[in-house]
Formats: sequence, structure tokens, C-alpha cells
Amino acid sequence: MTKPAALAVAVAIVLWPALTLAASALDEQNQLLFKQLQEVHQLSDQQMAAIRAIFARSGVLGQGNPAIVEHPMAPEQCRAKLEQGSVHYNNPEFERICATRYMVPLYDPKS
Repeated sequence: MTKPAALAVAVAIVLWPALTLAASALDEQNQLLFKQLQEVHQLSDQQMAAIRAIFARSGVLGQGNPAIVEHPMAPEQCRAKLEQGSVHYNNPEFERICATRYMVPLYDPKS
């Protein structure tokens, strides 16, 4: 085995536990995300299966993949900002346009 190949194998052996842990954390986060999506948006099991299939095709898709993302603030900090009213999370105009909460209308600048 060449030195570069041996080094690559050694690095892979050392990093494997961290990658496995990150994948486990991502899966846990995604499971929570799926639960929240279904509860908040009243999605059907069929809709959730489609969403899960999209996530399954990606090795990194999620709401803050711990292996590659560092959030600018903790969830508690985000909640505190919401409670202070410094973030306009609930927007009645968006709710009117989208016909549900927590959605943002997308606009085509050409139209």
C-alpha cells in the first residue's frame, strides 16, 4: 500500500466514529423536523412519505446538518427573539396569501 493510500485509510478510521455520530444526530434532527412538519401543516402520511423520500436521496439534507452546519444562534436564543417580538414570524399577509401559517410566498420577479 502506498503512503498516501495508507494515510487515507488511517484518516478514514479516525474520522469514522465522528461521521457516524454526525449521521445519527442528523437523523434525530430530521425525525423531529418530520414530526413538526406533519403536526404544524397537517400533512398526510402520503405527503410525509414524499418528503422523507426527498431527504433519503440526500446524504446531507436537513435542518442544520451537524456535520456541515454551524447555526448562528441556539434554538433558545431564537425563541427569545421571537418572544421579544424582534422577529416577524407570524405574518397575517403571508397567511392570507399562502392560506396557512409559517409560509412565505415566493415571487417571480419577471411577473
